[in-house]
Amino acid sequence: MSARIFGLVLGCLMMQSSSAANWQKISAQLVFPPNAAPLSRLLIYQDNALSQTDDSAFTPISSSMRQALLAPQTENPFRTRLPKLYQARAGLANCPMVMTSIDLDNQADTQEYWIAYSRLRCLDLDETERLRQADNQPHYVLLQKKANGTYRVLMESDGSLSIINQSSSGYKALESKIMLAREFPNHTLQCGGAELSWRYEGKAYRLSQVDYVAHDCEPRHFPNLSGSDWEQAYARYQQQVMAVLKALMQGFY
Repeated sequence: MSARIFGLVLGCLMMQSSSAANWQKISAQLVFPPNAAPLSRLLIYQDNALSQTDDSAFTPISSSMRQALLAPQTENPFRTRLPKLYQARAGLANCPMVMTSIDLDNQADTQEYWIAYSRLRCLDLDETERLRQADNQPHYVLLQKKANGTYRVLMESDGSLSIINQSSSGYKALESKIMLAREFPNHTLQCGGAELSWRYEGKAYRLSQVDYVAHDCEPRHFPNLSGSDWEQAYARYQQQVMAVLKALMQGFY
């Protein structure tokens, strides 16, 4: 299925009512390898199971979409929330990016685009590291073309982004994650994260729920525990993860 046809099918699926389409979540898997084109797969979940995948939904970003994403006149609250990223925006001018068309608001006069690129490979790694390190946790952006032809960024997320078939103020809900090791690569914990739920309110996506998790701390910090000892250890590391990420959450959102 071509990316254009898939985009039309995806748009139709997303515009149907949940009783008709019955889809629950749409997410993506992308890898940005050294010296090769990005590998991508879009996943659609229905009835609590993966029901459809497509490896051609994402295509190389068009020059007009790259220009819209980086243009200073594009509305983007993440310029201040992600200052290091946007201070280095010159590195994004030639950064490999992919995109696909989506529909978040069921409006014929707007269009949303799901864009992905490797912040790690384009901005964080030096030239030697880029030759050997792939990135499977890219940076995601949801860009909207408004009815008047101008653009705004609806969401940015590093490593994970999903569209949820629940509507708030006419827009689909979103889920993302923050991984502690990704945000703080030198921290001693090197595990845990926060699962974020987003709802559209007041002309923007607002954070509606945060769940701090520490499942991946078990093999690193308490691999041989079980029962109540495991539960206590998990709760302890969950609190440590929350202590580290809560300040970031308050400053970022």
